[in-house]
Amino acid sequence: MTSLENDQTPQKEETDKLVENSTEPEENTEVVEEKKYFTCSSCNLREEYEYFGQEPPYTKRYKLNEDCYVIEDPFQPPRQGEFIILGAHCQDCNKPICRDSICSFYYDGTYCISCARCKKFSFPSVIQEKLNKVVL
Repeated sequence: MTSLENDQTPQKEETDKLVENSTEPEENTEVVEEKKYFTCSSCNLREEYEYFGQEPPYTKRYKLNEDCYVIEDPFQPPRQGEFIILGAHCQDCNKPICRDSICSFYYDGTYCISCARCKKFSFPSVIQEKLNKVVL
């Protein structure tokens, strides 16, 4: 072998090693869960939620009357069964609406204030009075 051939042989072996190493599949055992966000259609409150439905996994004591966006209460120790309802969908227009009294009204389901005003006279008189205090 000439000195040129000797110089080329180790380089080829190094190249082969690089190719072998780069073709090994990367193991990624970490499962990244996509974050889910609730956004109020009235005030644009945007908050990450953990659960949407009627039976939050944090507690077996409660079943909600409607599907709600829920988070485990961050102000309590974990796994205590405490949760916060961020909002739900309006019973009429189906828009996501938060629980703030400026944005929603609850009577046998959540209503955005706009739909609650429109349906005002279909509610019982006691509820109409409460709605008048909140909306007007």
